[in-house]
Amino acid sequence: MEAVAVYLGTRTLRELNNTYSASVPAHIVTETDLERGQSLFAHFDRREQTIVYRTTEQNPIDGSGPDGAVFLGSYQLRELDGDNLGLTVPREIVVYTDVQVGDGLGVHWDPADRALRYRLEPDPNPFSKNNN
Repeated sequence: MEAVAVYLGTRTLRELNNTYSASVPAHIVTETDLERGQSLFAHFDRREQTIVYRTTEQNPIDGSGPDGAVFLGSYQLRELDGDNLGLTVPREIVVYTDVQVGDGLGVHWDPADRALRYRLEPDPNPFSKNNN
C-alpha cells in the first residue's frame, strides 16, 4: 500500500532578520523520523512550484534531477515554541514563484519521499488583502 501525503496545515511566510521562515507543527517529530535540530536539504521543484525539504540530498545541484529540481541549501529544523518548529525558507522562493511575504503555504509530509513540501495555497479569505 502506497503512503499518502499528510496535510499539516497552512503556514504564513514571514520575514525575519533578512531571511524568510515558515513553521512546522511540532508534532511532526512524533509522527515521523524527523528530529529537532536536524538539517533538511531544500530543493525547488520547478514543475510543481513547490519547495521540498528532504532528509537526504537526493537531487543533483545542477537542476537536472527529478522534477528539474534546483538545490537551495540545507536548513535546520529549529525550536520555535511549544507547538511549532521553525524552518528557514530560501529567499529564492520569491524569485522562482508568485509567493510573497504574508502568503499562506500549505505544508505536507510525504512519507514515501520522507519530505516536507511547501506550496502556495489559494487565499482562504479573499477579503483579507487590501484591494486599493
